[in-house]
Amino acid sequence: MVAAMWRRVNQTALEIEAEALLAGNKGISLGPILLGAWVDFVFLGVILHQYSRWLCWSGTDSRRWVTILFHYLVIGSAASSTFVLIWIFRCFAVEFGTYAQFVDYHTSGWIYVFDGLLRIPASAFFAEKACVMLGRPKIVGAIMVLSLVGSMVGAVGIKVSTRNTLWDHTHQEGLIFFLIWMVTGLFSDLLTTACTAYALYQARSGWSSHDRTLRRLALLFAERQLPPTIVAGAVLVVSSLQVRETFMGFFSFAHKVYICCALAVLNSRYTLVPRDTDSSSSDSHRRAHGERYRLKHVVVHIRQETFTTVDQGGEPCVRPSLNRTLAEKRRSLVRSFAGTPPNTTKGLSRPEPPGAEAELELNMDERIIAA
Repeated sequence: MVAAMWRRVNQTALEIEAEALLAGNKGISLGPILLGAWVDFVFLGVILHQYSRWLCWSGTDSRRWVTILFHYLVIGSAASSTFVLIWIFRCFAVEFGTYAQFVDYHTSGWIYVFDGLLRIPASAFFAEKACVMLGRPKIVGAIMVLSLVGSMVGAVGIKVSTRNTLWDHTHQEGLIFFLIWMVTGLFSDLLTTACTAYALYQARSGWSSHDRTLRRLALLFAERQLPPTIVAGAVLVVSSLQVRETFMGFFSFAHKVYICCALAVLNSRYTLVPRDTDSSSSDSHRRAHGERYRLKHVVVHIRQETFTTVDQGGEPCVRPSLNRTLAEKRRSLVRSFAGTPPNTTKGLSRPEPPGAEAELELNMDERIIAA
């Protein structure tokens, strides 16, 4: 009972402080939260679209840990968007007219937990690729792991330390965890970016085709890795300016940027494959709509034509095949040994009576034995 009374007193004090902070300009104070929720759902739609394309193209061909990782990321993204929707409904519908819920980190602090649970696995995916490109150096890998773990500790610490408090920049405990979460995450992104760029630069060989592929990979890297780094830098800038605390609600979609870029990397494995310029429109339509790339059974149709000719005697004959031609040559050879003149009739020779060929071969054997 005492705890309930203390909670009500704390909530009343929080309401007074929140109203003094936010009621002056409601558009600037509450607008970033609504805009951030809208952007969050836009990114969720992009994630679901890329996820469906990945399943159609190579969902069953990827490595098991990659498949499990991205199933988890997509399910977690849907869960975080559902939480944001519930939070927005509570702020603007259930508790309409009050201000404490906008600055109370007892509920909104879960956004940082979702960020840590989803952003760090996506960052680990990029970090693993960077380490592989560098040759798996142990020191760089250990630094990346420590930075990712530190970011997760900071995200959980924000939720635990700012419970039922109005977190301003004088809240030292929450500020420490916030700096740990933000600085370690940004450092991990910068380190991954630098390692990937260095590995691509060192892979140059002087061959035009190889360097052309490296340029395409560098462009792909810039498109996929720089957006998360820019978002992390924007969070750092906004927090360092000491603006209204609700401005941080705009970045509720930050972890989805990492997931979108990671899915784009998986889907780019087919965009890097060179395409023929004379490919049919139906093939382009299949690629555009994300049909599964599989080796299909090829059906070979063989058309056989039979030519029938008529000799001077008016008797039809069939053009001899290879086997019948060899048989005819064998008969001619037997006749030459047997002393019988070859048949020079136009077309096929007339069929011999049964046993004639055997008699010729027997006579030939007898002559050879006699000789």
